[in-house]
Parts: sequence; C-alpha cells; structure tokens
Amino acid sequence: MKLVRLGDLIEQIRGISYKPSFIRQKGDPNAIGLLRANNIKNNILTFDDLIYVSKI
Repeated sequence: MKLVRLGDLIEQIRGISYKPSFIRQKGDPNAIGLLRANNIKNNILTFDDLIYVSKI
C-alpha cells in the first residue's frame, strides 16, 4: 500500500460549523463531504457516518 499525504488529495478547511439545514444527501451535486474527528479511528480514515453539507 502506498501512503500519500491527505493534503495532496483534498482541501482542508478547519473550524467548520453548519446548521442542520445545510445537510444534504449523498450524491447531491451541490454538496461536499465533511470529515469529522469521528471519521478517524486508529489512524485510519473511515467514511462511516459521513455528512454532506451544502457547498454554498
């Protein structure tokens, strides 16, 4: 397995806050996935319970 820096693959934005009305469904073209602290387990990214929020 080849390791890559996460920053080479994504744009990191820290300090996100969102209202429940910003939550979107997976597959919505106006949504973006939001990784939270609970998406990191044992130094591995998990995509369980991924939340999608409005890009706007």
